[in-house]
Amino acid sequence: MKKAWLSVLSLLILGVAGCGAVTSIEINSVPEGADVFLDDSLTGQKTNCVLEDVSPGEHTVRLVLEDYALWEEAVIVGVGEVVSIDAELTDALLWRYESEQRISSSPAIGADGTVYFGAGSYLYALGPDGTLKWQYKAEGKVESTPAIAADGTVYFGSDDKFTTGDGHFYALSAAGTLKWKLDEIDGWVVSSPAIGSDGTIYFGAFSDSLYAFRPDGSLKWGYRTGGYITSSAAIAPNGTICFGSQDKFIYALTPNGALKWKYATEGKIVSSPAIGSDGTIYVGSLDGYLYALTSGGELKWSYQSAAIESSPAIGPDGTIYFGSLDGCLYALAPSGSLRWSYQTGDRISSSPAIASDGTIYVGSWDSYVYALNEEGVLLWRYQTSGKIGFSPAIGTDGTLYVGADFLYAIAGHSDGLALTPWPKFAHDNQNTGRAR
Repeated sequence: MKKAWLSVLSLLILGVAGCGAVTSIEINSVPEGADVFLDDSLTGQKTNCVLEDVSPGEHTVRLVLEDYALWEEAVIVGVGEVVSIDAELTDALLWRYESEQRISSSPAIGADGTVYFGAGSYLYALGPDGTLKWQYKAEGKVESTPAIAADGTVYFGSDDKFTTGDGHFYALSAAGTLKWKLDEIDGWVVSSPAIGSDGTIYFGAFSDSLYAFRPDGSLKWGYRTGGYITSSAAIAPNGTICFGSQDKFIYALTPNGALKWKYATEGKIVSSPAIGSDGTIYVGSLDGYLYALTSGGELKWSYQSAAIESSPAIGPDGTIYFGSLDGCLYALAPSGSLRWSYQTGDRISSSPAIASDGTIYVGSWDSYVYALNEEGVLLWRYQTSGKIGFSPAIGTDGTLYVGADFLYAIAGHSDGLALTPWPKFAHDNQNTGRAR
């Protein structure tokens, strides 16, 4: 009987001791002052700090400090245990490149990691470490984002605004030598090229026309709309070419250049379309609506924000992300209902890009590039030297490339672009504009 009472007493003592033990995580960082996330939730504490009353088990600790790379580590905490973490934060900026003039296009990334972009009247090619490989001087400003063909050919346009008013279109080798050039296109070429599965290059111009050229530079056809074309084409798996015009219409053409259908909006269209896995076409208009159309050109739904210059991106669950000139990044369900919105400090004309870990990147005219999770929670932001009007690209190592006054390479933690129907402007890092 005495032994039984001693056993009970021992259990009671252990129980009391266990109840009094505090399971906690002590977090220190250099430098201090980082926001602390525990399992994707902001704790409200900053380093250095102690998180108390943490439930036993495995947790993910994330530290976020402006201008520093995101830091993350998994820890296992036992009952009554105090786990200590010492984090050394590193600069988020890997490098930046200063061109002769501010960046004037979104970047493209080649299969070997070369980064191509326009700035002033030059197209630049940089190595993944930020060193200049070559630069090519165009006739006029390069505002057309480059696209890269399977053989490495780089296509882009330019506009000669101040002399002849003509546009030009170029095909360069991966080494930066001219393969061919189209002179005196009637109207500036601001639209970015798209590349079909057969190598056909599609681009619009201020001549009100969308052009289709063969890889050797010969014209296949041109289709004339009622307004300037700055929207870049999106190519469906069946070869249908979708684009917008400043005549307020969304167009769908056959690969032979015949009109399949057109849909009228109430505003000019400078946004480029995105195509979902079910063939739905998403495109914004300056009338403030994002439109979702069937592959046959019928309206599924529309969502009103403010004027839209940003092109949509589509997440792995079908969520549609786009920016608006009201400064918000919007996330819509495939049904068109609002999931969340995030307010930045100025207008958004940049198109979002989605990383393999689900992070959504977008730039704003407030000079910041933002990284949000799939719930619309800010993970971090990085301030650049000027407004960000162009769209980011994500390298295979997770590096984020974004242009402002400089081209920035910012550390990321993903394995590259998300495998979704349309993860960024012009679909992929080569900017082919082609759905797979």
